[in-house]
Amino acid sequence: MPWATLFLSVVLYIVVPVVAAQLWRRSLPLESLSERRGTTARMKSRAALANAVGVLVEVPAMLSVVRIVLRTRGWYQGRVAVQ
Repeated sequence: MPWATLFLSVVLYIVVPVVAAQLWRRSLPLESLSERRGTTARMKSRAALANAVGVLVEVPAMLSVVRIVLRTRGWYQGRVAVQ
């Protein structure tokens, strides 16, 4: 059971976000994104763009997960562990 939980966690929190980021990164037009913001400095590297967008998406997502876990902790407290 712990291995199944570990595997599921790796898939949900590492594999799925990496694949989604790669697909999203390929669909973003790099030039039009910087023109829309009105910035003169352009991001020359797609890696830099992915890094910046990743942080902007990752932090709110993790804060949401923490909020959900804190709100539902009563579901798990007081239960007997199955061995």
